[in-house]
Formats: sequence, C-alpha cells, structure tokens
Amino acid sequence: LNMSSLGADAENAAWTLLEKYITSKTKAILINNPINPSGYVFKQQELQFICKLAEQHDLFIIADEIYDRIVFTGFTSMSEFDSIRDRLIVANGFSKTYAMTGWRIGYLLANEQILSKVSLIHQHTATCASAPSQYAAVAALQGSQNPVDQMVKTYKERRDIMVEGLSDGPFIIIPPDGTFYAMLNMSSLGADAENAAWTLLEKFGIAAVNGSSYGKSARNYVRLSLTQDSNLLTEAMHRLKNG
Repeated sequence: LNMSSLGADAENAAWTLLEKYITSKTKAILINNPINPSGYVFKQQELQFICKLAEQHDLFIIADEIYDRIVFTGFTSMSEFDSIRDRLIVANGFSKTYAMTGWRIGYLLANEQILSKVSLIHQHTATCASAPSQYAAVAALQGSQNPVDQMVKTYKERRDIMVEGLSDGPFIIIPPDGTFYAMLNMSSLGADAENAAWTLLEKFGIAAVNGSSYGKSARNYVRLSLTQDSNLLTEAMHRLKNG
C-alpha cells in the first residue's frame, strides 16, 4: 500500500494536495475523524472538499468515526452529506464511546448493495459478534448517556492540563479537539525519531508511543494519552516543563 502524508498537524495541511495522489488505480479515500493520534477533528469545509473529490473521481469514502462522541468541539459525520451516501462506508463501534474495548463489537453504515458484498466476506471470517456483546451494546445505546458526557468532560479537563502545562515550556503540543490522545513535539530534545518515546521515558519517566509509528510526518513526535489520572498528568507536565 503506497501511503502519502499531508503532515502531522492536520490543521495546517494543504488539503488541495490530496487530489494529486489520486490515480487511475485509486478506489477509495480513507478518512479517520477524529484522528488518532493527533486528535484533530475535520472541519465541515474539509469534509465537503473530500466529498467533491470522491464524486469527481468516482471513489468510495471509508470513514472511520470511532471517536465521534469523544470531541471537545463540534463534529460533522460523513453520513450528513446526502450527495455521497451511495459511495459512503462509515465504520464505528462501542470500544471508545462506551469504553467497551474488550467486548469487540462494531458496525458499518452503508447502502444495501455495499453491505451485501461485505457480508459475503464477513460471514466466513468472523461469523458474528458474541451474544453477550450484542446485549451489552444494546444496553449502552438505550441506557443513560450521562457517563459518556462525563467521560468526555474529564478528557477535556485533562487535555487542558496538558496544553496549559506546556504553554511556555520547551515542548510544543498539538491541542487535540477530540479523542483521548495528544501529540508532543520532541524536537527540542534532539531525540532520534525511532527512540523519541524511549528518550522521554529515560529523561522524564513518562511513557508514550513513538510518533514514527504513525508515519514519517510524525517522526519527531510522541503520542501522549489522556486516560491517566489528572494528578499524574499534572506531575508529568511539571516534569516536562521544569526538567
């Protein structure tokens, strides 16, 4: 698979460059929104641009929207654009919104013709989700959504701790608008791209994931997580800021 990157900081990416990567062999545009690992949430005009490209070049759009409820700003789903519904496949699930990672249950949203083809493959690979997982998913959907709202509020508070904690320090952080991740630029340490996370662990006692795992454009970054307790995040930001 030939991968092309528009940059780790999606907000400053030149979206008009996307079209030059479309060839006669291109069948679909894959979009992850909100984005893991940067936490970027696509703006409506960016999604409209992608829709236009798909229509002009007769492409499918595969939209991974697993973090659609974990957002700190507004969110627009690809399913809201009527003009591309017959060429759209939305992938989603319960692992992020309802913290059900171990239940292994998700779903696709697409037209009947697409889903009939998907089912031909799916029934011979996974058969179906387990019955307990399906009942749990129904309970999650029908139950109170207050826990989800509280979880997102907590993630936002932790995001703010990170951003404010590094506001005038040597590190640059990309403020996420969604997900529970944030990207930290490690250039000030002069860390080797493949060992950036290890350098962070050795110098500051902070565990992270190498940005290089997500492509060349993120090689000077590490991915931090908002899933830790606020007190731990405060301590981590203090270590980064003060050495």
